[in-house]
Amino acid sequence: MKKDSQHQDFVLLLILFVAFRVMTLLLLRPGGYIADYSEYNTGYLAFARWSDKGLYPFIHYWLEWPPLFPWLVVGAYRLSLLVPPWVDPRLWYDIFLGLALLFFETGNLVVIYLLALELYDKGKAFKSALIYTLLFTPLYFWLGWLDSMPLFFLLLGLYLLIRQRATSAGIALGLGFMIKITPAIIVAVGWKALNSL
Repeated sequence: MKKDSQHQDFVLLLILFVAFRVMTLLLLRPGGYIADYSEYNTGYLAFARWSDKGLYPFIHYWLEWPPLFPWLVVGAYRLSLLVPPWVDPRLWYDIFLGLALLFFETGNLVVIYLLALELYDKGKAFKSALIYTLLFTPLYFWLGWLDSMPLFFLLLGLYLLIRQRATSAGIALGLGFMIKITPAIIVAVGWKALNSL
């Protein structure tokens, strides 16, 4: 089998995954049930708006999140101010933040596929990716919370540990830790793996 066509089913799934999420982001009206109960607008937007007064996270005030995500939120908010407002003023902010997090959400799908390829055959790897694609919970969390970002670094760190690339895994987990402390749980797995060598 040609190397190009070896993963064509996964590439098609990846395209459908991204297209579905982009259309969801663009067509679900901000202010609907998901937007009203998401951290995009109830938690993150509040501190992003402080940048209108020249106040920035970890320079002028402290937040309970590690620094990388708050800066992404402020960047998405500042970028949204450059676009003419729409009916709902949160629209462009929601779209820019959602698109930034889509990169990590798509990375989650790719790393799940790669992890399953390491552990199983191509058929089971595709099924693993398909299951993630069809689950509602990752979509729901991507639309309103930061969790796709630290999950990406947690999965990437695990994948790199399985590939025995400890330094790269440490960098991935360190970046994940600078978003949310959750990826640090993989450090115990890495420590055990290193001690068993």
